[in-house]
Amino acid sequence: MSLRSFASLAALFICVGCKGYRERPPVFPENESRWAIPLHEPLTRRNPFVWAEMQGVAPADGAAPPTLTALLLVDSGSWTNCLDAAMFQRLGVELESDSSILSIDAAGRKRPWQGGVVPRMRLGGLELRDNLFALIAEHGLLGRNMLDAYPWEIDLDRGVFVVGAAPYTGADAATLSMTRRDRGHYVEVHLGDEHLLMEFDTGASFTAVDDGVAREAKFERVPLKVPKVMSQVFGKTRVEAIYAAEVAFGGVHGGKVPLVPIKMERGGALNQKVVGLFGFDAMARFRFRVEPGDVVQFRPRADLLATARARIERWPWVPRCADAPGCATAEARPDGDDLALKFTYHGAYDAPVAFLFACVDASGHVDHDLDFIRVSRARAAAGEADEVRFGPVEPADRAWLERARGRCDRVALLDVNHLRPGEPAPERPAFGYARSVLASTFDR
Repeated sequence: MSLRSFASLAALFICVGCKGYRERPPVFPENESRWAIPLHEPLTRRNPFVWAEMQGVAPADGAAPPTLTALLLVDSGSWTNCLDAAMFQRLGVELESDSSILSIDAAGRKRPWQGGVVPRMRLGGLELRDNLFALIAEHGLLGRNMLDAYPWEIDLDRGVFVVGAAPYTGADAATLSMTRRDRGHYVEVHLGDEHLLMEFDTGASFTAVDDGVAREAKFERVPLKVPKVMSQVFGKTRVEAIYAAEVAFGGVHGGKVPLVPIKMERGGALNQKVVGLFGFDAMARFRFRVEPGDVVQFRPRADLLATARARIERWPWVPRCADAPGCATAEARPDGDDLALKFTYHGAYDAPVAFLFACVDASGHVDHDLDFIRVSRARAAAGEADEVRFGPVEPADRAWLERARGRCDRVALLDVNHLRPGEPAPERPAFGYARSVLASTFDR
């Protein structure tokens, strides 16, 4: 793992001298003001991703414009939308370059701004026109030239990214002022007994805190099983331990989160106070809403079983069954040292799909520290069933079974998703594991 995995793409694309149309928002529909866009794998992804259907530039021969479907990261730390070179090429979008505007990457390298305009983009039911994207070397993302147009919300329980989100009301909501400075958005985070100013960055997978600040705050130190070399803006660091602290906003608590130590080089009145990145692993403990640059609101997460139907049915292509959200059920049958699971599909899925099942403990709660079970299929007909036996032969199964003993009272369907980009549709049902974003361990 590198710090690149949680040092946001935003930090990798800071723009100097960006003015005028370089920051322009896309054109939104005029007759609507709220759109709920399905998130991809909201319970296991370390960052929020949405599927985008993009339409490029029509060729001169009159043929239909090229199209591209891709996952885009919702990145509050990036000043603009971004695509990589291959995406621009596939869409037939000509790149422009402006040497008067410099982008600065995480290593401090400066280069002229490059980018282009994608004529149309659809995110769920939201269609946008004249979408400005900058060129980066990584996967695509939605940045603040799109995000700053409306208040927005990430609701992992329902599995949606809401553009035009209404304010939270009620005693269970905490509202904090957000500081806007130098193209960054900052929020004061309550970690343990400390109130720390941190960059608010959904593109950062993990929360990171200056090592000296973490030691002074006496945060709990957690040794890693295997030391990691992590790269960041100021160089590479060998990390042998992380920190952990309780995260809260007002009376809204999110539990204990891992804190990756980094070295911060700070300058200026504000930057002297900024001690790290508030990353998505900590945000995922909450449902949250952002009024860009003004306030951010947090409220507690809901029960995953109670919200399963709304989350699964965020996709219009999921079959509806009155007795079973997603029209899929699971049965667990212990058999000596083995565990047999039977998955039954009561409705038809006509395209490749991945089902996410979880163990539910005797108290009726989802066990986030026990990996979820992922079942992928090319399609599923109503009445079909899969049965898999978890035995002590395969190392992954053996490790999962050891952790599951006494903790898996029953199995429930939590979510349904498209297959991941580049994942082939399996000829036979494929079984694997997926880690919850709310898992308490960092390096397993």
